[in-house]
Amino acid sequence: MAEKNGDAQKGQILFATCLACHKVGNTGGIIGPDLSGAGAMSTEALLHNILTPNAQMESGYYRHDIILKDGSKISGSFVNETKSSLSIHPLGTAIQVIPRSKINKHKITKSSLMPEGLIDHLSPQQVADLFTYIRTLN
Repeated sequence: MAEKNGDAQKGQILFATCLACHKVGNTGGIIGPDLSGAGAMSTEALLHNILTPNAQMESGYYRHDIILKDGSKISGSFVNETKSSLSIHPLGTAIQVIPRSKINKHKITKSSLMPEGLIDHLSPQQVADLFTYIRTLN
């Protein structure tokens, strides 16, 4: 289905979910890699990255899990650190600056914040639409 021609406009609407974490041009998030040139990738490479996001990761996109002294947990991508704090960008929220005095444990996991199965719920036509749009990103 990913190689079938679809409707790029409908695909762009579906792609809005991706923009929560990924940047294209001047739009989107900073949690995942910039997808501005994703259209130059092969369909096979795109499918591999979408279906198995943990298979090939750059260290800048590892998941950071912060366990606070009160027992709560914050997971996100690393933004910055100072002697007194860590800055983490959780999915769907603003960057959080966490004082080191409140941190019980900081674990770095070589796994993506991008969940597996993101396109599993899409119909075959929606997959075609999405990939038709992605191929326009050059």
